[in-house]
Amino acid sequence: MSEKQVSMIVLTGGPCSGKSSALAYLSRQFTEHGYKVIIVPEAARLLISNGIAPWELTGQEFQYLVFKTIVNQEEIANEAALSHSAEKILILCDRGLKDGFAYDKEGTLLAMRGCHFTDADIFHRYQAVRHLVTAADGADSFYTNDDERKESKELARALDAKILHAWSDHPHLQIIDNGTDFEKKLFRTYQSVCATLGIPIPIEIENKYLVTVPRWNDFLPYHTVNILQVYLENEDRVREWRRNNSSIYYRTSKKELGGNKRVEVEKIITRDEFDHALRTEASEEHEIIRKERLCFVWNHQRFELDVFQTPTRYDLTPRGCNQLMLMEVELINENDKVDLPPQVKIINEVTLDKRYSNANIAKKRKYRTH
Repeated sequence: MSEKQVSMIVLTGGPCSGKSSALAYLSRQFTEHGYKVIIVPEAARLLISNGIAPWELTGQEFQYLVFKTIVNQEEIANEAALSHSAEKILILCDRGLKDGFAYDKEGTLLAMRGCHFTDADIFHRYQAVRHLVTAADGADSFYTNDDERKESKELARALDAKILHAWSDHPHLQIIDNGTDFEKKLFRTYQSVCATLGIPIPIEIENKYLVTVPRWNDFLPYHTVNILQVYLENEDRVREWRRNNSSIYYRTSKKELGGNKRVEVEKIITRDEFDHALRTEASEEHEIIRKERLCFVWNHQRFELDVFQTPTRYDLTPRGCNQLMLMEVELINENDKVDLPPQVKIINEVTLDKRYSNANIAKKRKYRTH
């Protein structure tokens, strides 16, 4: 039996840095890499949502509660990881024990001493830290305020700097800045975590192929993810990613920023939120996508083979096949030649063919464009 691998990584950063989207993105990506992903939610938000507000306590009292909540949640996540049957487990923490220094240094020091923690204990606790820089620093037009985020851009930058300083002596800290657009920021975060976990670092190039039924008798070892994807009336979409009888739910929204600017924001949601969206928001123009995804490696390149259960879309399915099957390859180096697995028969490359986008595949017949 292989030795169990448990990795704990912190995602941190200032307000509006993209942590929620990154957590959702990373959980999806590493589930496909064969990891059991466990999310440790942000402690301060958890306390506030349950009626324990910082403005009703002193800073030291609140930070002490935050610290203890983080410790308890992370220990529960570790215990669950050690008890789980999966061999590879990734624990993603929405902030960590050092974040409190940005908000109340004395309160955090008090909590560390009360919980008998040293700096060394904290650094050994986390395999790596990824600091996502606030949009207020380098992507000002994307910095938005909402009901939960009240900080001005100036305060957001100040908090970001304090958080970064708090983690600056961690030996495996990496900073993900706003030098690219948001989608590439998420991808760079993914690349950096791949490097930490020893996974070949992907680049943002994918080729898509229309394929027929593989030769199952001599097929490659693979991980299976079952995906249910639903398009909503407001152009959002929700998804269930299910593997080994465990599900994670996501909602992807398109946020208008003015000046013809739009960004996709993805976050993890609860089963109840997912079910409510299906009941009340599902688009009448789209069918539900149900597909089985096979994730495998061939000659050091990673492939995803999607087998569509619904919709059937016989108009897009090769003759003689009962199901639409699409395969994508995620290249490791932009100069790599794609070495396609001989177990899969390729009909056509459809990388640029919009008919094979998920949104188009889901379109009901009477709403399709011809």
